[in-house]
Amino acid sequence: MDPLQVYIDVADINDNSPHFASDTRTIQLSELSAPGTAVLLPASHDADTAANSVTSYRLSAAVESPPDAATTDLFSLAMSTKLDGSRDVKLVLTRALDREQRDTHRLVVTAFDGGRPRRSGTLNVVVKVLDANDNRSAQLPSNDVCRAKLTPRLVTNFIRPDFARLRSLCRTASVIVLQSLVL
Repeated sequence: MDPLQVYIDVADINDNSPHFASDTRTIQLSELSAPGTAVLLPASHDADTAANSVTSYRLSAAVESPPDAATTDLFSLAMSTKLDGSRDVKLVLTRALDREQRDTHRLVVTAFDGGRPRRSGTLNVVVKVLDANDNRSAQLPSNDVCRAKLTPRLVTNFIRPDFARLRSLCRTASVIVLQSLVL
């Protein structure tokens, strides 16, 4: 008696949603980062195969972002397919950052699969903008003694809250006197 061979093709149904290993990714970028700077994001995974696996990504501003924020104008997504068929997703800076205008940007990356109904998973991306010395120092009058009375308003609105900036403001003085330092 000849053995009988039977082949069974199990069709995948779209019963899994794409997901990321963690819910949030925090990225730090200098405000001097050039447009085109790209940061690799964690890959999303979907246990489904072929068309039911991850097929696309979308970038949007997080719900808690200020309504006037042009966050999505500053960033875009770039996708590439690796030799093994998996995809890399990168967050790309499209315009220059300015920490003095906004020090944190909150984004959402959504991964979609190709099944019907379409399923999705999200990754919250927090971009912290690191400060760079990109603004000229204001000059105080040239004296032998620079007297700076620091108040919380002065520190936050005029002088950056660091002493290197204060020293640069008073660089023509031979003595720096701080009065009533209140932070």
